[in-house]
Amino acid sequence: MKRLLLAAIAIGVVLVVALFVLTHRALSSVALRPIAESQLSQVLGRPVTVGELDIDLLPRPQVIGSRVTIGGVAAQAAPSLSLRAVRIVPRLGSLLSGRLAIELVELDGLVLSVRRDGSGRWYLPFSVTTPTPAPSRVKPEPARQSQPPAAGATSGGESGRSGSGPAVEVGEVRLAGGRVTIVDDVLRSPAGSAEVAALTDIAARVETQGGDQVLSGLTAKLGRSVLTGSGRAGGGGLRMSLTWDGLAPADLPQVFGLIGAAPVPGLSLQGKHPLDMDLSVSSAGAVSAKGTLRADTLALDTLTITSVEAAFTFDGRRVTADRARFRAYGGTEKGRFRVTLGTPATWSLVSRVEHLDMNAFLSANTSAKDRLSGTGRLDVNLGAAGTPLERALTGTIDARLAKGVIHDFPLLAAINRALGITGGQGSDTAFEELSAPLAVAGGQASTRNLLLKMGELTVSAAGVVGFDQRLDLEGLVILSPGKTAELTKTAGELRNLCNDRGELEVPLTVTGTVSEPRINVDLARALQAASKYQLKRLLDKNLKKFFKD
Repeated sequence: MKRLLLAAIAIGVVLVVALFVLTHRALSSVALRPIAESQLSQVLGRPVTVGELDIDLLPRPQVIGSRVTIGGVAAQAAPSLSLRAVRIVPRLGSLLSGRLAIELVELDGLVLSVRRDGSGRWYLPFSVTTPTPAPSRVKPEPARQSQPPAAGATSGGESGRSGSGPAVEVGEVRLAGGRVTIVDDVLRSPAGSAEVAALTDIAARVETQGGDQVLSGLTAKLGRSVLTGSGRAGGGGLRMSLTWDGLAPADLPQVFGLIGAAPVPGLSLQGKHPLDMDLSVSSAGAVSAKGTLRADTLALDTLTITSVEAAFTFDGRRVTADRARFRAYGGTEKGRFRVTLGTPATWSLVSRVEHLDMNAFLSANTSAKDRLSGTGRLDVNLGAAGTPLERALTGTIDARLAKGVIHDFPLLAAINRALGITGGQGSDTAFEELSAPLAVAGGQASTRNLLLKMGELTVSAAGVVGFDQRLDLEGLVILSPGKTAELTKTAGELRNLCNDRGELEVPLTVTGTVSEPRINVDLARALQAASKYQLKRLLDKNLKKFFKD
């Protein structure tokens, strides 16, 4: 029994030694180097040299290639392509069969650096364009056109001959720890770096299709945000389809960096899958993108909207969302949003908000909290170039509210208490209609026809309201003919303030601020108007008498 045990052990040792020798022979650098280099050349589209090969037998046989050179030179400034290492895992059965087969080729640490110059052209390491030197930067390696794979080269389970290497069957090619970096000659990251965006921890399955490398099952990170999708790279350029599984606010500048745009200050968005984007960079350096924004919440400084859905396109110069829909302060909105890249970037918004809660809107975005209640419609045609927003904003706003309340406006409240012309209690004044077409520019909104209807009282005004709360308005308080007739019965001198329609007119000015308005009755204007109406009545009377006689 002891002899049998010793014999079995001896046979086992012999087999292990034999297996070790056969494995080393099958995985020798002489046998594996041509395979590794030809497979990498096929996948990367450039001639590849592997400087060092290490064999690991445990926990399972594999070969690690390092000191990889792509295109005959080491990686330099963007555009560039580099690879940290390659891992080749053979099929165990093939080590003894004499026909080597590869179960897995894993590209570890593949780094693709893309450069965008000052004119907006993008440069890829496998494109046909040649970049101009970047200012104050190391001159990048001239881009080379992608080299087609050698005849018979295959991946993804097909057999064939790759380059000058032996016939080999490759089961799967995978990418692990990959990175795509966007380097910009003009833009800068929040930290001041020329690297404005970086997709990191990229993992994907790689297949060769028509000379291009197709990435499927792609996962990656952009900062702290997690992405999924697919991609394609080759002589025709770079195309990536990306879906954000979440977007951290700090990572939003990198999203803009992916399309070569400066970030919008104060912008943030949240949602489970807030963004889908198809990004394309042609071999000629032209970039384009399209996608869908679906955010639970989108905020720009204090302005917050919810349930955002917008299909957008990017043509290399302009981001356009023509059918944006969202909710804002109780209202529903649809419209068009457009951003044109430049220094500074410009944007425009054309939209209509229905059923807007004006108090919620003003309380969230201005200091006029709880000053005006009412629900209505807002037609917006605004744009801006640069910052700060309150100085850069231009355009028009047409506001129309119905059945609301003005809070804490002393003059209106006093008139209401004295004459009982409308609803409201204390310092509040109810109204039936409030409309104001506004022209926005230079940090203020001006109007020529603010109109406020409150029962028997109408207020019309013109002037400006500053974004700093400043007021400078002139207007008229007008009583209806019926209410005027009641008042002139007991105060006949008020007839001198009536217009030719029998309405009592009281001119006034409003200055100060929204929180502390100063209202003054303009007696000079009142007397002037009264004299004009009296003169007109006198002339009418005398002319009629003259022609009658």
